[in-house]
Amino acid sequence: MTQSQARPTILSDCQYNIVKQLEKELQFLWCVDGYIKDAEKEGDSKCAEAFRQIKADEEKHAKMLKELLSDFQRSKR
Repeated sequence: MTQSQARPTILSDCQYNIVKQLEKELQFLWCVDGYIKDAEKEGDSKCAEAFRQIKADEEKHAKMLKELLSDFQRSKR
């Protein structure tokens, strides 16, 4: 987060960064199946496979970020 942005008082910088990155990961995962279908429709199996691999990686990243948020939540109890 830059200094010009208002800092939420309920989140640390680390927590905020995790939330923002998780948002980006989930937004991509929401759209990626359409990218795969587009590639398949055009007969571009290399592109479709690349998006499948990226999707698998992003799912792993989203899970990691979700676990980090859970860890923060547990540590506050």
